[in-house]
Amino acid sequence: MEKEAPEKRLSGTVRERGQITIPKEVREQAQLEEGTEVDFEVPEPGEVVIRRKISFDTLALDNEFVRSVIASTAEGYEALRNDEDAWNAELEERAVLEGSLDDGLAPGS
Repeated sequence: MEKEAPEKRLSGTVRERGQITIPKEVREQAQLEEGTEVDFEVPEPGEVVIRRKISFDTLALDNEFVRSVIASTAEGYEALRNDEDAWNAELEERAVLEGSLDDGLAPGS
């Protein structure tokens, strides 16, 4: 059974040391438990967005999957480098970025 979304406007009070209690309904929907790290964003003055921090540890990625992604990426770059026209097009595109990528892939690196 799916949980219903919390009311659009629930409130809390900022305490003396900057602490605030997040309403239970919000904590449940956002999957916030004690010790959960959060990120704060201030898109404009007076507006705050709080998001549960996501890290690779919390995603519990399968090691085999991660290794396959890394391998396919490395194989892709190797194939790109072996195709002279494609590699030159890649380098031209990087040149448009005016050296903003310090990845060692530019000619002479």
